[in-house]
Amino acid sequence: MKKLLIVSMMLAAGIASAGVTPIAQCGETNGYSFFPNMPKDDKTIKEKAAEQVLGKSIKPADWVDDGYKNGTIFLVQQDDGTLDIVIYNSPRKETFSAIEDGAKLYLLRKSPEEIAILTVYPTMSEITTFMKTSKGDKVSILQSKNPPIGPSYMRSTMTTGDCKFVNTSALRR
Repeated sequence: MKKLLIVSMMLAAGIASAGVTPIAQCGETNGYSFFPNMPKDDKTIKEKAAEQVLGKSIKPADWVDDGYKNGTIFLVQQDDGTLDIVIYNSPRKETFSAIEDGAKLYLLRKSPEEIAILTVYPTMSEITTFMKTSKGDKVSILQSKNPPIGPSYMRSTMTTGDCKFVNTSALRR
């Protein structure tokens, strides 16, 4: 409930209160996932694995379209300095917090142009970078590494998306 309240406040006011500072707000992402251990000659297994994980058909060369649609991704910092990545799914009106899902977040890099966060879940890890490009665009880049699916199907993902804001100076560290 706390995370829903946080996101509701950020969406309604464009800023956070109640001890939470929004650092970045980004929208949908697009990219690809790679399944390195798929047998090259067995398209049935590839298709089944891709459909099991993503609900999509696999592309040639072990790559699958991937991304996050219909929602908002926030990087927030609580008053105690704790970072969290909060995802709001618009159609379902659901909110997911990395911390509440068992993740630990680590600041990898902070500069005037970017913030890179390592998110370590019990079963996977992600690096999310929120940045301002030299053209003035604000983007997010997600790289994730998931454990094997079934006997040996590992998955690595790379997606990018546009951000409404990335306020690197708001991060207290």
